[in-house]
Amino acid sequence: MPNMREFSTAIRIFRKQGVKGIFLQGAGDEGGGAELMALRGYLAAKLLWNPGMNEALLMREFCSAYYGKGSPSALKYIKTFQDIVDSDKNLHVTLGEPPSSRVFAEANLAKADKALVPGLIATKGKEHTRLNLLQCSIDYARLMRQTGGFSLRGNKYAGKAKQGERKLFANFEKGLDAAGVKHLSEGGHKDFKLRLLANRLNSHKVVSLKSNGCEAVIVPSLGGRVLEYRAEGFNWLAE
Repeated sequence: MPNMREFSTAIRIFRKQGVKGIFLQGAGDEGGGAELMALRGYLAAKLLWNPGMNEALLMREFCSAYYGKGSPSALKYIKTFQDIVDSDKNLHVTLGEPPSSRVFAEANLAKADKALVPGLIATKGKEHTRLNLLQCSIDYARLMRQTGGFSLRGNKYAGKAKQGERKLFANFEKGLDAAGVKHLSEGGHKDFKLRLLANRLNSHKVVSLKSNGCEAVIVPSLGGRVLEYRAEGFNWLAE
């Protein structure tokens, strides 16, 4: 959500118009996984106290303390996505931006990857874990792009994901655990969301049940999901 500059500008506009109170969201709850939530909480606290403060200076101050030697990489990561919306006046990023959005085009994600590499090499301990969580954000977008288009192939029910995506998922899960993330979305525990994502990245064995001229094709590992039901010469379920 590349809106660091926008939400600070909005605070100043509200103040100019005489607004006395502002309710902000974006810092996440305890153990949450909101993108850059620690930085957002810091900026919100500072700017609500004094809307005249320079957000760029505040971001540098925070990143220096939070990411240590990884600070230049974190700032470059933030700038990478900010530049995307700054250069495209018809792009208005929303809270529900899908992984297919041009914000998350592979060329943009590759730039963000490149921005983080020096910092991930230079940091250790908590600073490395915190910076790696930004890498997890990039990889999450990649993984979510590979979760559609399932089809029946012989005795397997599978999507488009390949071994590379499954390896990426394993690293993604480790990064979340190391950072203490407990939620991947509002109201959704991480473990539940990861199980759904893992289901979509893997292939699943299909079983055929036949009785009295009827046949049901099911996926046991997906809670017995019924893919096909054939009777009287017809498949009664849409593909």
